[in-house]
Formats: sequence, structure tokens, C-alpha cells
Amino acid sequence: MVQLDNKDKLILLKSFCVKASLFAGAMRAKREGRDRLLTVDGRDVYPDNLKRLEVLKIDIKSFSLTRLEKFPEGLLHRIRSLLVCRLIELKVTSEEFALLNVILCCNPGMFIDMF
Repeated sequence: MVQLDNKDKLILLKSFCVKASLFAGAMRAKREGRDRLLTVDGRDVYPDNLKRLEVLKIDIKSFSLTRLEKFPEGLLHRIRSLLVCRLIELKVTSEEFALLNVILCCNPGMFIDMF
């Protein structure tokens, strides 16, 4: 069996590490009976200052910018909840979660198409 070069290992880790962390956090939330991502100590994954940012909405058709009052809460909720809710809906078991992690590690591009 051929060993991976350090360069290849680094590419694999860079492409998989953040996705694996998100996936593990979503599974932890599911196991704890929550419908959204929280930090390990139970705080919101988004810092408070993110919610206070001014946001510009771009209309591509008219090439115009609209200033929004605050970061859209619906978007934050969707990002926080989408993967967790999908895991709940599919009733993913611990064994399936482990297998999915192996598959995602071997083919990191597949993660985008799954959810």
C-alpha cells in the first residue's frame, strides 16, 4: 500500500476538517434533542456582533443595493438548523454517522451534494 505524501495529507485535512466538525456538531445537537447547532457549552454558534452587522442585499437584475437593518435572522436560523433537522428527519444512527464520516473523508466533494 502506498503512503500519502504530507502534501496530500494536508489537502485531505483542509478539505475535510471543517465539514467534519460541522457534521459532528449537528449529530451532537441531534443526540441532545436540539434542532439547531450550539457550542459545546450551550451558547449560540453566532457571536452577538454578527447579528448587529449591517447587511447589503444585492439585486442582480437591477444592479441595486439595499441596506438591511440587521443580519436576516431567518438565514441564521436556516444555517444553524438545516443539517440538524435533516439528520433528525433521516433518523441517522451512530453507526450511519460513522460510516458517512468515512465516506466524506474519502470523497470530500460528496458532502456538498448530500445536503
